[in-house]
Amino acid sequence: MQVELRNLRIGTIRTDAQSDGQRDWRWQTPLLVGNVLPYRLDHIVLRAPEPQEFTVLRGGETDRSYRLTPDIAQASLILDDGQIERLAIDVSDARLSGSDIEDVALGRVQLHARQVETQGQSATLELALQAENIRYQPLSDTALGPVIEAARIKGALTGTAFHKGLSLLTEQGQTPGSFQLTDLQLRWGALDLDAAGTVGLDAENRPEGALTTRISGYNDILTALQHARQLTPEEAQTAQTALNLIALTAGRGDNTLSLPLVMRDGDLLLG
Repeated sequence: MQVELRNLRIGTIRTDAQSDGQRDWRWQTPLLVGNVLPYRLDHIVLRAPEPQEFTVLRGGETDRSYRLTPDIAQASLILDDGQIERLAIDVSDARLSGSDIEDVALGRVQLHARQVETQGQSATLELALQAENIRYQPLSDTALGPVIEAARIKGALTGTAFHKGLSLLTEQGQTPGSFQLTDLQLRWGALDLDAAGTVGLDAENRPEGALTTRISGYNDILTALQHARQLTPEEAQTAQTALNLIALTAGRGDNTLSLPLVMRDGDLLLG
C-alpha cells in the first residue's frame, strides 16, 4: 500500500499566549511517499525525493532556515502502540544550505535511533550517526581541508524519548540529559581521531564531561597547520617536541597520542 502526500508541512502549533518568545519548528517538502504492508502496519517506509525545508521560528518569525536537496532521502519507522520505537534515516548525494551554512555536499548520512525502555530507569535513546564524504566551503584556509572523509558517533542519550527529540532543539530550558559516547571516529584530512566518554549539558547549556581520545598522525596535523599559516615554523616545532614527549611518556612511539579531554565551565581542557 502506498500513500503520496503533496506540499506537506509539519510543525509545532501554539496559542498566542504560548508563542511569545518561544522557538517553534516547521518541516516541509513538496512530496512525501509512504509505503506499508497491509499485514505489517507498524512498519512504515518513507521517501522524500524533493527538496526539503526545515525552519526554526521565534515568536512566529523565521529565526533560522535550512534547505536539503537530496538524490535519495528515505526513512524507516517501526511503531509500538502508536509511538516510534525505531527510526532509520538514509540520505545520499545531497546538498545542504541555510542561514549559517554556506553550501555543504553530503555523500551519505545515516542515522539509526532506537527507544530503550528499562523498568525503573529513565528513557534512553540509542543513537548511531555515520557520515561519509562531506564537502564544504571553508571561510579561510584550513589545515584539515574541505573534505571530511568519514565521521561516526555512537552512544546512548539518557532521559530522552522520541517525542521530546525536536523540543531539545527549539525549547528554552530543555536539556537532553547525558550522552554516553561509546564510539567517536573522525577522519578529516590529516586528523585521525577516536574517542569515548560521557557528555552532558551544564546549567548554561554548555557541554560538560570527559572523553578519552586517541589522535593518530599528529605530526601530519602540525605540518598542515604550518602550511595553512596557522602556526609558525617555530610554534610547530615546539608543539611537535611537546607532543612527542607526551606520546613517549604514555608508552606510544607510533605518532599516536592518548589523552583525556575534559569540558567544564565552557572550557576545553586537553591532557
